[in-house]
Amino acid sequence: MYNFSAQDIEDIQNFTGEAYDESIVSCIYDNLGECGRGEARMFGNIPTYMDPYVDYAAFAENLVGGGDRYLQLDDGRIVVLNL
Repeated sequence: MYNFSAQDIEDIQNFTGEAYDESIVSCIYDNLGECGRGEARMFGNIPTYMDPYVDYAAFAENLVGGGDRYLQLDDGRIVVLNL
């Protein structure tokens, strides 16, 4: 369903410490900018006219670097986990 490679699945298992199951994947973003935009819109009401002024990629880097729900795969996609 998610088009994960064997390495992606291994990375997810290593990240979570659990056997892989599709139900742990909440969503997948293609890149940091898309992740930041999507997650920022879920966390708060950021109007689209503010997009040029918000660094969504930097926001996503913080999520990936500081959380236990966000994993960046080798191809750049961001996996959001239901943990």
